[in-house]
This record gives sequence, C-alpha cells and structure tokens, in this order.
Amino acid sequence: MDRVKILEELDDLKKVKCNELLKLLKEKGLKKVGTTKQNTQSIKYLEENPQKIDFDVVIEVYQSLRRKEAELAEENKKKKMRDVELWSRAMREEEKLAVEKYAEETGEKQMEELRQ
Repeated sequence: MDRVKILEELDDLKKVKCNELLKLLKEKGLKKVGTTKQNTQSIKYLEENPQKIDFDVVIEVYQSLRRKEAELAEENKKKKMRDVELWSRAMREEEKLAVEKYAEETGEKQMEELRQ
C-alpha cells in the first residue's frame, strides 16, 4: 500500500514539474514539444489535456533547449574573448607605432645630446 502511495506521489510530482517546464518552454517561445513528428504536440493542447503529457518527451525537449542555450552562451563568450584579444593586439601595435614614430622624430636629437 505504501509503495502505491509513493508511486502516486511521484507521479503527481512529475506532473507538477512537467507543467512548470511547459510554462518555461512557452515563455521561451516554443509552441510545440516533441522529439519526432509523431509525438509532437502543442503546449497549449498539453496544458488543456494534462493526461496526454509525456514527461520524458518534455524533459528531453527542455534539456535540448538548455544545451543549445549553453552552447550559444559559450560561443558568445569565445567571440568576446577573440574580440578582446584582437583589440589588445591592435592596441599593442598602435603603441609600437607610436614609440617608433617618437624614436624617429626625437631619437637622433637625443642621441646627439647624449654624445655631447
């Protein structure tokens, strides 16, 4: 009897979590969930018919979305790092050119002053 009650409680928790995930997916702009054309259903339909929700499919779609978001964040991070690296290299080149220009303009004069 206890096992049946525990399983029912777990099933209820799965349904609650599924509804939360469906709301999150809906907020993220998804209109349908499913991994294949055969099991794809609209979020609105699933919200109206909670008995039709397949927990595993919803979890899989949610995890896929999270993975894509993480990959996108990682790509953005790499892009920013490349931009910073390019900017840093450009700054070093500008400093080098400025030093070389200064050396050309004043170097001979300073060397002459040192010789005297």
